Amino acid sequence: MERSGFRLAAVGLWVAAVVGLLVSSVGVAAGAQTKGAVGGGDRLVCAADSVNHITADRDDQVARSCAGKGSIVKRPASPQDLTRGFRFYNSTGYDVKLTGTYGANHGRCGGDVLEGGGPAIPTTLIRGGGSIDVELIYDFAETNWCNIIFEVLDGHNPITEITVNVGVSGDGTPYAQNASDHDGTTTGWAPDIQGPALNQDYTRIELLPPVPSGIKPATWMHDLAPHLANRTLSDILIPGSHDAASYSLPAPNDDLWHTQSDDLIQQLNDGMRELDIRVEYRGDGQVPQAGYYAHHGGGATDGYSQWLTLSRIFSDIESWATAAGHSQEVIILNLSIDGVDPKNGANFPVDDCRSFGTTLGSALVSPVDLQSAGLPTDPGQVTLGQLWSLPDPTGAARVIMDNSKCMTIAKGTAWYNTGGLIGSYYADQCTADGIPVPEDNQKSGITRQILAAVKARATQAGGTPDALGSPQVGGLYVLYTQGTGEVGCLYTPTQMVPADRAALGALYGHWQTDPAIRANLNIISGDFVQNTNLYRDVITMDASFPTTP
Repeated sequence: MERSGFRLAAVGLWVAAVVGLLVSSVGVAAGAQTKGAVGGGDRLVCAADSVNHITADRDDQVARSCAGKGSIVKRPASPQDLTRGFRFYNSTGYDVKLTGTYGANHGRCGGDVLEGGGPAIPTTLIRGGGSIDVELIYDFAETNWCNIIFEVLDGHNPITEITVNVGVSGDGTPYAQNASDHDGTTTGWAPDIQGPALNQDYTRIELLPPVPSGIKPATWMHDLAPHLANRTLSDILIPGSHDAASYSLPAPNDDLWHTQSDDLIQQLNDGMRELDIRVEYRGDGQVPQAGYYAHHGGGATDGYSQWLTLSRIFSDIESWATAAGHSQEVIILNLSIDGVDPKNGANFPVDDCRSFGTTLGSALVSPVDLQSAGLPTDPGQVTLGQLWSLPDPTGAARVIMDNSKCMTIAKGTAWYNTGGLIGSYYADQCTADGIPVPEDNQKSGITRQILAAVKARATQAGGTPDALGSPQVGGLYVLYTQGTGEVGCLYTPTQMVPADRAALGALYGHWQTDPAIRANLNIISGDFVQNTNLYRDVITMDASFPTTP
């Protein structure tokens, strides 16, 4: 049986005083899938209007919905029933117990935990892990829905209920939304359906906590100062943008090259603080004027911009860093400069690097700046508060650039870290959970690979999937969550966004319960950052750190 899948993030309350729930989802507008006839069994219906209701732990649910519509009667199940699968993941930071369901217009819930559409078997998803499969049993000819009720627990104490409304419309299109109460009112959040979700036979629904209030993406480091000021840069969670300048790459192969849709300034405004920037030298005849232009990478899928130069990239970063209100933000610039003659450095962008250093001045942090302040020369071992306290008359955001040659030109010295300032790992897988392909190299999936890598702070060692290499010692560590198209699954970055979201959800859940992941997770970078939960996941994790005076 195949079912089209999409991901819904239902935001549950995690403190008793907070009210309201948020839900977002990613998925697929796909036709209904047929599991086959569902035999036997009766449905509870309101006699007056044939609204069907499934019993749950709460006896008042059927009675309330049938109020004024006549008595509750039973009707035999239709032999034409179809099913849609849903898989719920718990990333709330608390235990979550499935306590009941009810539905309408032939809609009812069945599957592994709801036998035959009857009352829910009490099932608990532990904090930071576990999943529950639920099937919506429905009649294709009508709009059908089922409400699935979860109770969020702090130990044995209930905090709140999360009710998720899932359904299938008359044309077979699935939908999902958050229902705030059992009387049919909703929070107004509708599912964010994006798809298709590749190689999934279920709808993914992730239960998430709310984003902390009062935190703005453009100033989140400042806003979270009580939680982060005394933590080292390698000991906080930082959202990053993979191949951040790819939005500038041209057609006709832009669907293969684009991993971001917004420009650098917008990405910074949206909370990204690590930028993966790649430029390559292009000569006359290839571009309007010879110089260094944004590009994607090597090989057949490479592409280069016709207008976004390194000079323009530096200018955008300078503009954002020096804007009012950004003095307590930190930008990590992971810069690759390609197309340089390794023997003599011919065509290296000396002027661009020198100008960047001159414009930012002391805001462009160097090991000498740290040493002069009596701090470790490894920025990963320096706290945010210490970075903010470095002398800077301009009041700009601090910028940490990882490119030895450009740093030497800009500031007179490169970082001292053995093996480089920034280590990284990416899975080189095209799906979150793995798929079989003739090449037999996509079975692992993104999730399994990145969870293993971050536990050891492992760097890339090559191969497909990318093998776990030596651990990054000191410095900063980037974990990439995006999918990578390979032979056997040549998907575009846009098509692999659902895989990125699923891997992020698993990473967030395991961070809550696995001490090794919690100790090593640092910078999380992905594709199309505005279309995933990267920012909200990172901010929620950072806000969970204890406050300090």
